[in-house]
Amino acid sequence: MAGVGFARGAGRTSRAFGPWHAVGLGAAVMATILVGPPGPAGAQGSADMIHACQAPNRIILRIGPDDTCPRGMTHVQWPAVPGGKGDPGPRGDKGDKGDPGEQGAPGAPGRPGPTVIGGAPAGNLSPLADRFTGPYASQLLANEHDVTVPVPMAAVIDRFYVVLSGAPGAGNTYTVTVRRNQADTRLACAVADLASACENQVDAEAFQPGDLLSIAIHPTSGPAVRRMRWGAVMTGQ
Repeated sequence: MAGVGFARGAGRTSRAFGPWHAVGLGAAVMATILVGPPGPAGAQGSADMIHACQAPNRIILRIGPDDTCPRGMTHVQWPAVPGGKGDPGPRGDKGDKGDPGEQGAPGAPGRPGPTVIGGAPAGNLSPLADRFTGPYASQLLANEHDVTVPVPMAAVIDRFYVVLSGAPGAGNTYTVTVRRNQADTRLACAVADLASACENQVDAEAFQPGDLLSIAIHPTSGPAVRRMRWGAVMTGQ
């Protein structure tokens, strides 16, 4: 790096600058100051420090990006303290309304909602033998196969209710059961003694597509002859 000379003459001052900046000249500088060639480069300084070069008279003559100083000057540094957080700027103007987005892809089909199933078959219950019926069937038959109905989808049947035309009588019972593929399930209730209705809101039975659904009525102790209505909820899965 080339040297820099400062000369003060009568009525004017002349200056010649190299690649570093003169940032302060004391009033005591009355004669020419000569600076020799720079010394070897020092180690790279920290990015969060301010670096400067100080003359022997403690006047700071240069502020630079690192700790490299010309010969005859002393490197000094101090922490670069960040400024405080500024105040928030003013709120910007409301932007223009965006264009409508593209239509999304169709969603997957939803599950079928709950459906009420049931029946009110014509004819009386037998006080001596089992009888069978099915959803929306109009008959009570001794042959279960003739009233079974295939379930067309995966579904759960629950909330089973039965109402008789009258009580079966003291000590007597009609037990009504939902059957799957001509076998009893847990979904059942019994109308006994002086009651005329029963319900089962605890149990639920799952059916697969093609399973056969039927309703069985089993008398106990010779109950009075009655007619029957039933209902339940079927929910697709």
